[in-house]
Amino acid sequence: MNILVVDDDADCLESYGDALKVLGHLPTLCESVVIAMKEFQSGSFPLVLSDIRMPDKSGIDLLRDFQAIPSTKRPEVVLLTGFAELDSAIEAIRLGAFDYLRKPVAIQDLARVIARWEQTHPSFTENSSDDPIYNSFLEAMTSTQLFTDPKLTLNGLARILGTNRNILSKVINRKLGDNFNQILNRFRIKEYQRLHSLSVNEKFTIEALAKMAGFSSRSSFNRFFQQEFGCRPSKWQGATTPK
Repeated sequence: MNILVVDDDADCLESYGDALKVLGHLPTLCESVVIAMKEFQSGSFPLVLSDIRMPDKSGIDLLRDFQAIPSTKRPEVVLLTGFAELDSAIEAIRLGAFDYLRKPVAIQDLARVIARWEQTHPSFTENSSDDPIYNSFLEAMTSTQLFTDPKLTLNGLARILGTNRNILSKVINRKLGDNFNQILNRFRIKEYQRLHSLSVNEKFTIEALAKMAGFSSRSSFNRFFQQEFGCRPSKWQGATTPK
């Protein structure tokens, strides 16, 4: 599904985009409401994820702009909010927002709100939502978080989902465009980033956080992280840790 994502924070924007790609969606990233409206006018976006607090126009302003669009073309809006804007988010629901998510937003949060949106919009649902094996796979990855088990294998997951490894492998490749191990490690990377963002985890080392996310060793974590981001985890962590 094409999803429009709006946030003035480039790091957050990239993180949301990466998570949506892991979930099999096509995100279009915008750093302002003005850019978002231009993208919306030139494309088809049934769902919009938008931060509330932005320098020029806010997510609430974007919601109001969409309310002026005929209902047949109007997208649903999910607002992303910090604790300070919680009252604004609740008010936005009254104004017509589909839902809101509290920051930091995890991949599991995105998966749940998109699944709920798809349930209420069956006419927009894509093939992936009609595939019970794919749905079960996403449920296992997002709600149950089976990826945190470092011993999880394609065979083991197929047995849990009541299918065989060949069918599951083909479904993952067809829906997400990559093999099981690559997708599994992307879920783990997103979980590592989520854990790193929580102040309660400041006492933990990179290796400890990587193991919490499901990596079996620091070397395997480093190797996949370098492949995905082009730098070592320590460099990334230093760049994203508030001074």
